[in-house]
Amino acid sequence: MELSKISELVPFVRSYPLWVRMSIACWLLFTLGVIFIFIFVKPESEARTGTAAILPDGSSGAESANTEESDMERLTSAFREQHQVRSLRDIEDGLDLSRAPNGVFGFTVPWIIGPQSPLNQRREGTAVVELHKLSNGRAELIAFVSQADALRIEARSGAVEVSVFPEPWKEAATAVSIPLSEIDSSSERSFKYGYVLDLKIRKKG
Repeated sequence: MELSKISELVPFVRSYPLWVRMSIACWLLFTLGVIFIFIFVKPESEARTGTAAILPDGSSGAESANTEESDMERLTSAFREQHQVRSLRDIEDGLDLSRAPNGVFGFTVPWIIGPQSPLNQRREGTAVVELHKLSNGRAELIAFVSQADALRIEARSGAVEVSVFPEPWKEAATAVSIPLSEIDSSSERSFKYGYVLDLKIRKKG
């Protein structure tokens, strides 16, 4: 910016010596430069990573979330294929488990596990627990447990108590399918990352 233009914009500087006007000009240019940097230039770390945080393993938070979601879908899809169940049709959305047709799967709230469980087409809101109603009418709960608890459930010769998660969480990354007819009691509790179901499962039938 030329000194004459500064004088026009700021008339009062005309009465000052040249060195004062030069100092004011330099100060204005410096201030404008700082403002430009703060507004338009991203810090180097932000420019590299965008808004996604980098996790200790080097992956971004977005990548990690997508990976967890795809892993869960892969594990639950295996049971859907094994049980030969389909998603609910629009007209079937919201039906209780007892009224839903055989050969379907849906999602329900964690505090109603039984024939009165309302089934939703999608896992959203508080409908986070996946239920399968097989072609023979048998209902199965799909949940995630630790590998040790999965072995306990599979090998049980008597009643066992176990905590299961609607979605993978830390060590609880093994998918299991539990017949609702073998669940004696179920209670839910919420925590920071979702829900936990405390089940009492009777002797394997």
